[in-house]
Amino acid sequence: MLTVGSILFLLSIFIAFFKRIKISANTEKLEAFSRYLAQAPLWCLLSLLVVELTLRIIIYNPPLRRDVTNWAGDIPGVHTFILWGKEGYGLTRYDRWGALQTPYHDNKKDNNMIILGDSQTECLQVSDNLKFVSVAETLLRRDGYNADLHNLGRSGLAMADYVSWIPPYRAIYRPGAIAVQLTTTDFVESFQEGQFNYFVVRDDQQLDFVHVYDLSDGFVQKARRKYRIGSQIRELGYQRWYLMENSLNKAQSNMAGGGISTETVNLQSSPTAPVDGQNTEPSAFDSALADQQMKLLLEASEGVPLIVVLLPSAPYISGDGIEMDDPAHEQLVEFIKRYPEVTLVDPLPEFQSLASAGRLPRGFFNTEPGTGHLNRDGNQIVGQLLAQAIGQVLK
Repeated sequence: MLTVGSILFLLSIFIAFFKRIKISANTEKLEAFSRYLAQAPLWCLLSLLVVELTLRIIIYNPPLRRDVTNWAGDIPGVHTFILWGKEGYGLTRYDRWGALQTPYHDNKKDNNMIILGDSQTECLQVSDNLKFVSVAETLLRRDGYNADLHNLGRSGLAMADYVSWIPPYRAIYRPGAIAVQLTTTDFVESFQEGQFNYFVVRDDQQLDFVHVYDLSDGFVQKARRKYRIGSQIRELGYQRWYLMENSLNKAQSNMAGGGISTETVNLQSSPTAPVDGQNTEPSAFDSALADQQMKLLLEASEGVPLIVVLLPSAPYISGDGIEMDDPAHEQLVEFIKRYPEVTLVDPLPEFQSLASAGRLPRGFFNTEPGTGHLNRDGNQIVGQLLAQAIGQVLK
């Protein structure tokens, strides 16, 4: 579009030049036509700016500045924000160390608590004050606990990342309690080489730890001097093209094979490197390997009270009804109960009561109900249960 606009602009200058040397007797029409061609690229540019601004207001507006770190690559810069409208609609603001802003903050060191998790904890789909960490902090303050919760959620994390990052976070915040949000996939994805940190299974079925980044000097975060300004028309256009191409390829594959694929594409996930034979990734939850991961998580906490928040996929819409049970989640609940030193948060009963009342804990106005990330109702329930668990730990 910009190329066409430039050609029209040059053409208008050429016609205006013709007018000056009086090649044509009908100079008024040429003048009007040249004026139209000169204005056309300006209107094209204005249209691009309007569409770009609209996308940044209602779809996605990434941080203008990113900081470079030695533990997670580039992260949103301090005091930057993300507007997210691809699922739900929320404005998320960032502080130092990748923490998301919460309603209350002070400079005390004796009331800090850290909460780690993946995209369900980061929860870009709702605004800062509606995330379950913020809900828990608000309720604790209301009940008289001077708690300062730090939301350290980040999309794509798994158990190996939590085990690796808890010691540096402990050195920074000196927390009185640590909460980690988990699902069964966290115990499986920790063996993927595309993670920031991952486990390798040795021949004797013991785990080796692989750090992609060097954390020997603790966490380091440096501000970049230049700003990142990219076109959302281009970025979202490429994403749309990728989805269309992927969908077409799957449709052709299904027609050739006679089957139907329900696999979806996650544009936020990083492609994983091929496994070289030393890292045998489990395809499902393995209790023996999960037991080793939990022990490493407890060792990383070093006696600081540990709270585990488990998020079920149920309730969700299935056919003409609502599926209330989640066998994988129930299996994980029973597994976590083996560790008496862990305080467990299980929101499934409250999620089921919410569904019985006609609402679901997941899904937004612009997505399918019952799927995706926690909505406002889901965050409210998890926040209440987390506040109760922290209050129990502080007593």
